[in-house]
Amino acid sequence: MIDNVLIKQLELFLNYLKKLTAQDLYELEHGISKIGFVIQPVGEVCAFTETEAYTHYVQELQLLTTREECIEYFDKLNLQKKDLEDILKCLGVPFNKKDNKSKLQSKIIESTVGKKLRNEAIINK
Repeated sequence: MIDNVLIKQLELFLNYLKKLTAQDLYELEHGISKIGFVIQPVGEVCAFTETEAYTHYVQELQLLTTREECIEYFDKLNLQKKDLEDILKCLGVPFNKKDNKSKLQSKIIESTVGKKLRNEAIINK
């Protein structure tokens, strides 16, 4: 019985790993990112599911190539402070409730495009 549960969980984990991007794999290999596990009762709301609505913003931000494009993107969207906080939660980036919109946007930009640019600079040395 326990073996069946473990096998099922390993299959789910492998399916998840197969969906990782080349960038995700690079970050895992070089210790930039890590994978975590959460055991949670079925039907309970997880902090991560609250932010699922904001994953499309994160995906769009990851397609941008410069910090300036990100600033233009945020200007176009005109998101509220709560939205920016939820995007940061989705990214797993800590923030303070006292942070203003500009500081929250900067944290988002640095954790998406800024991180990508730093990684590219390291790779292209």
